[in-house]
Amino acid sequence: VRMDNPQRIVAAPRDRFILRSLSPVQTLGGGMIIEALSHKLRRSDSHVVQDVLDREKAVLAEQDFVEYCIKSAEDFATSENELALRAKMLPGPLEKILSELLTEGKIIRLSSKLLIHRNTSIDIQQKLLDMVEQFHRDKPESPGLSAEQLYDAVSRAFLRQAQGKLYPRFEGGTPSTRNVFDGLVEQLIAEGKLAERKHRLALPEHRETFSNDEQKLLHEIESLFTSRPFNPPKNDEVIQHTQATPDTVQKSLKILIEQEHLIRVDKDLFFHRDAVEKARQLLVSYITEHGGLESVKFKYLLDTTRKFAIPLLDYFDRIGVTRRAGYTRHLKNPNTS
Repeated sequence: VRMDNPQRIVAAPRDRFILRSLSPVQTLGGGMIIEALSHKLRRSDSHVVQDVLDREKAVLAEQDFVEYCIKSAEDFATSENELALRAKMLPGPLEKILSELLTEGKIIRLSSKLLIHRNTSIDIQQKLLDMVEQFHRDKPESPGLSAEQLYDAVSRAFLRQAQGKLYPRFEGGTPSTRNVFDGLVEQLIAEGKLAERKHRLALPEHRETFSNDEQKLLHEIESLFTSRPFNPPKNDEVIQHTQATPDTVQKSLKILIEQEHLIRVDKDLFFHRDAVEKARQLLVSYITEHGGLESVKFKYLLDTTRKFAIPLLDYFDRIGVTRRAGYTRHLKNPNTS
């Protein structure tokens, strides 16, 4: 039933209602509230119709309706406060029902604040695993996806489907959906279904594969960077040195970054990880001894030019090693070693 009325009406699931007209005075009908919604439902949508039928069946028992509310949560999971508002229940009775649903394994506590239905959890986790597996097939040379890459892929393409009903996407990257994603990924890692290596997510059995030519080129490029720790080569120098095509060099650089052999310090500026670590040690040692470092002096510590020294300082600011005060750097955490 849809009622167009400028006045607000308090209605909770399982409330009884009667509709009467004022003039002439007559009873139009009545029934039981399934759920009060502020938006119009499309009768022509079969998924909407099925959802209403599921809702109608669930509302007859409090526990079934609470389970339904968790299963159909807009952001895949819900908090107890949100659940209490939707189910129109007091905290005491709601906690008892949630305890029973948790014991029966019908719902899962993702965190201290979030509850998710078991079927929803299984559905999303399987799709996440499928996405990681597809990534391995497409890019066997990569160690895996970063959490951000996987979440972005979900945000762009994930459309959950369960029992013929379409649910919303991880659209817009809301805090709620990000918390759900993080919680489900943590579960997959704890269960051994996902592995986290080199700050990337992968299937446990995945191992990077390279052809002999790829391995040779990767070694050649890495050796070039290690031979020039604080004046690393530009892309065109790498191309000239290796005689490889620009696309091949770009792919190799990306692999070395994913493998954490190279570190991107600026947009097109890469340093070998050993050089970055040595620069960090020199920086921390100097500041510890002198109380600070004027930016201009860093190039002398590294025996390089300002072109390479300043981006490195900015990088150390970004990752929390140092903080900048004017033209002087200090340790962000004085206990850093």
